[in-house]
Amino acid sequence: MLKILVCSIFRDMVEHPNWKGLGSPLKACLEQLEKQEDNLSNEVEFTYSFYESDSMDETPEVLERWAGATRVSLVSEKIEAPRYRSLPADTGQDRIRWLAKFRNRALEKLADEDWVLFIESDIVYSPETLRYLLSMDLGDIRSPLSFSHPTDLTTFYDPLSTRDLEGRKFRWAWPPPPNDADMVRCVRGHPIEVSSTFNCFCLIRADLIRAGVRFSGEVEGESEASMLCKSAREKGARIFVFPAIRYSVIHPLASQAWRE
Repeated sequence: MLKILVCSIFRDMVEHPNWKGLGSPLKACLEQLEKQEDNLSNEVEFTYSFYESDSMDETPEVLERWAGATRVSLVSEKIEAPRYRSLPADTGQDRIRWLAKFRNRALEKLADEDWVLFIESDIVYSPETLRYLLSMDLGDIRSPLSFSHPTDLTTFYDPLSTRDLEGRKFRWAWPPPPNDADMVRCVRGHPIEVSSTFNCFCLIRADLIRAGVRFSGEVEGESEASMLCKSAREKGARIFVFPAIRYSVIHPLASQAWRE
């Protein structure tokens, strides 16, 4: 049976301004993980690595209760990390350094799993997303495309980390690839090889992590995920995004938060 380590990071997730009127992102996150596990129960053995820091709400307690009933490693710390908004442009590279640190802490629990799946804790996604990514015989790092509003599925969410093979960032508008050939592939739903991806839902071959690939925030203008992908490509990894599952990952109301 395939083994997957699911990694997520958390802070103050019981409620979130981006989720106004949509319920609790933490409750949705845990329910979606349960549905995903049920959907693949005969094919995948899941373990979980959660990293939580500095929450001022009941996020640690909720995670502790959930971890008690499942195969979860939970690290919860008070480290007084700064509280940033979403945009790196508003916060500088420092936010990216902290994100790299948090994500790498979650990776510390990797054991004998075949894949690592990073899932952001404030997204909405289909339980079929992982099954689709696993079914594709392409890529050592794989992701769908993510979008920034539940009712506007033309606004791409993750240009910071999603880049074509020449290193050019994807665009906000649909179709997001920055070159004509990849735009055609995107519209047709064909896989696109890229130099970097994350998209809130990212499947990474575990052997890359065991070989020392990690997130990093030390290069100005690069995201922690683009640096992980750069390190992975130096080890021969290939990276793909899959537009055919375009509607499967949504970051609710994020576009509003970016403009506040």
